[in-house]
Amino acid sequence: ISKTIPGKTLEELFTQKEPLSHLNQEQVSRLLIASLLTIPLDGRPSNYILKEETQEIFCIDNDASFGDPFNKERIFTSILFLLEEISHISPEASGEFLTLDPTLLVDGWLEELVIEQKNYEALFTPQETQKLWDATTTISQLLWNQEEPDPATPSILFPPGAITRLMLQFHELRTLFQTLPLPTPQDLLKTLVSTRPDLAGKETIGHFIAYRYQKAQSS
Repeated sequence: ISKTIPGKTLEELFTQKEPLSHLNQEQVSRLLIASLLTIPLDGRPSNYILKEETQEIFCIDNDASFGDPFNKERIFTSILFLLEEISHISPEASGEFLTLDPTLLVDGWLEELVIEQKNYEALFTPQETQKLWDATTTISQLLWNQEEPDPATPSILFPPGAITRLMLQFHELRTLFQTLPLPTPQDLLKTLVSTRPDLAGKETIGHFIAYRYQKAQSS
């Protein structure tokens, strides 16, 4: 069960040609930053809702996340990076990000995930739980093009390297915000990193994805 967000999807707004001129710049900037950390693979317009009274955008479908941004089947996908109304990242959002301690934040988040996972597992019998994890291979193949589930994470479904990539991305974003006063959404995309063995450490990955988005925006 999840909370309902009142409002129209971006797909509906685009179809009806409704303006987005009053977007909450700070909140959407936070969402753009978060996208670099969570790597949405299904961030199409129908999966985002605009809450009219606050002009905030919320993602309503986050199932396909934490993949590699340059997956062979599904690359980093978020319509937010094509919004012309967001010309740069809000200084308030980037400044807030710089106050975060990545290690404390991620460690605390993982601890909460473990607790939540145990609460969910308590709702099912051992047989039902086993049946779920027997399907892990199929889910991994669909979302992350992963041949086998990671044996090191038997109860929380993360692709291999996801947490490592998350920490590396934190570092790249911090460096960007410390050196560039008003980065654009395209600048964010250029910082994308990959943990795929054939791509790890290559700066061209982020630049390639940024180019793809820039080309889509101008077409």
